[in-house]
Amino acid sequence: MTSAPLLKLDDVEVVYQGNLLALRGISFDLAERGITALLGANGAGKSTTLKTISRLLAAEGGAVRRGSLHLRGADISRLTAADLVRRGVVHVLEGRRLFRHLTVEENLRMGAFSRSDTAAVRADLEAAFTLFPRLRERRGMKAGYLSGGEQQMAAIARGFMARPSLMLIDEPTMGLAPGIAQEVFAAIRDINATERVAFLIAEQNTALALSVADRVHVLESGKLALSRKVADLCSQEEIQALYLGRALQ
Repeated sequence: MTSAPLLKLDDVEVVYQGNLLALRGISFDLAERGITALLGANGAGKSTTLKTISRLLAAEGGAVRRGSLHLRGADISRLTAADLVRRGVVHVLEGRRLFRHLTVEENLRMGAFSRSDTAAVRADLEAAFTLFPRLRERRGMKAGYLSGGEQQMAAIARGFMARPSLMLIDEPTMGLAPGIAQEVFAAIRDINATERVAFLIAEQNTALALSVADRVHVLESGKLALSRKVADLCSQEEIQALYLGRALQ
């Protein structure tokens, strides 16, 4: 028996400024506790897809013109971003967006702002530092002084502190050295395995994304060009063909 999806997008069409079409009838499901890679060239619609799910579109003049979004069967199209955080959907935006004047620990605690379970928050803070040992060493340092890789780790750890069931992560390895990018994805794999958090990851590094994902969706010019289990892909060349605008039939 197939379990119900964690998240379902059905024929979603998104416009900016009332008439600029950004997403064209996107439909896909996300499984509970799965890791899904969202791939595509710059401008394909990856960030827009994540902001559509997290309800952050309006801040940039975007709106869902058609289609529906359901979280565990419940319509979320009228919820606010804060409502979604309380329901377990956390968005780690491109560019990290840390509070640079606050310490690492203060940034992580901000991720738990909607929680009142003080003892559990303390336990999760320790779990976050276990996942990211570099952050434990720098817990009293202001976030603005961290390296790019450490800032990305802090951004993901802050999202983890909200106790999510789904994390949306936009370009987690942008600007990072290969070794640091590997560390970031190893932590994502650990969070998924130990905390059973599902992930939707928009990423340019195809090989790294596919190394942890169990399913992949590829966007091309705002349309879904491929949706498949990673185990069923013929090769990475299949993905690369889509990046070059040669969608396979």
